Amino acid sequence: MSDKDNELNELLKPLKHLSPDDLQMQKWQNAVLTEASMGRRTITTTRRRWVLQLALAVSVGFIMGAFVFRFLPSSSRSSVVATQNADDNATIEYFRANLN
Repeated sequence: MSDKDNELNELLKPLKHLSPDDLQMQKWQNAVLTEASMGRRTITTTRRRWVLQLALAVSVGFIMGAFVFRFLPSSSRSSVVATQNADDNATIEYFRANLN
């Protein structure tokens, strides 16, 4: 063993033979039980928050996607409207380009 381990053992030798009294044991047990119950709550809360965030993100994404596809004009719809409006003024080159 190293010198530091030996020093530590020498310092702790008087404390090794001492035993805690009932009040100290009760405080220690209460602290352990409190910490254990808090740890479980933290894990459960974290999982619930993660699931809630995931569900919220999916629903917001779905709503945004529906809005984009529903209300914004698609490029094919606008090009058809533009083509119909331009047919009256079209040249021969325009019709040949559309046939290909």
